Amino acid sequence: LTLFGVGWLIAGWYPTKPEEPVPEGATYLNDFDVDPRNPNFPTHIAVKADEKYFFKAEGCWKDWFLECGPNGWGPNWNPLAYWNRIKWRPLFLLCGNVGESWNDKYLTFCIGDKNTWTVPSKVNELDPEEQKLYLFANDWKEKYGNNYALEPKEGGPLKVTIYRLKSDEE
Repeated sequence: LTLFGVGWLIAGWYPTKPEEPVPEGATYLNDFDVDPRNPNFPTHIAVKADEKYFFKAEGCWKDWFLECGPNGWGPNWNPLAYWNRIKWRPLFLLCGNVGESWNDKYLTFCIGDKNTWTVPSKVNELDPEEQKLYLFANDWKEKYGNNYALEPKEGGPLKVTIYRLKSDEE
């Protein structure tokens, strides 16, 4: 009973973060159940420089035997994170990229469970057909084969909702 009381008091010190609302004026684009085996999961969303997007993700996926949500697993300083597609970021962190680039630091970005992202001007250097948004699990290049989408009864799949935000000129 004493342990329960102490646990209850300690639990009160960790307030739940309120859910972040979708920014006002955001335009819903689509929902995706992201396949973690695909290193370039297509969204078919064409992007342009300086556009802003809001991403919201929930659910779980599995890397080998470890299940996690969109924020991945392990700290940034984890030595295993050196070999990730985006180095020194958590393993299995939900990320995005423009085009099917593997290591262009200007065109890959981290998402996690939510993020607002502005398309960099470097996107203008790509062929217009390549200016499309892709999603991926931050993993080692040769390790995408041991990734698994989870069934609803297991907490999956990992679902991402994408919104386009109003520009400052609108």
